[in-house]
Amino acid sequence: MKHYWMLASALWATNAFCGTPVPQPADLEQTFWVCDYVATTQGINATPNECIDAYEQVKNTMFGGDFERMLDWWRQHKPVEHANLANSIMNASTGPR
Repeated sequence: MKHYWMLASALWATNAFCGTPVPQPADLEQTFWVCDYVATTQGINATPNECIDAYEQVKNTMFGGDFERMLDWWRQHKPVEHANLANSIMNASTGPR
């Protein structure tokens, strides 16, 4: 669990969304997936308030406010995005080889 938080903190800290009013799409998407992963694995109360903004910005900028389109995209991409984050966490916990 300690390694998970170290990675999540590192991902959050290096993400341009934090403290930036208009994030680049890739940064916004990364923030969204980190938030989604934290909410899924640790519970919604473990996510920072910025996750609400990330969710709304993804919905509005990437999907024109269309929740159904965003939901379809989320369902399609969640397994891969969560696996990538889980692998990053595992690699961070085992260190370089």
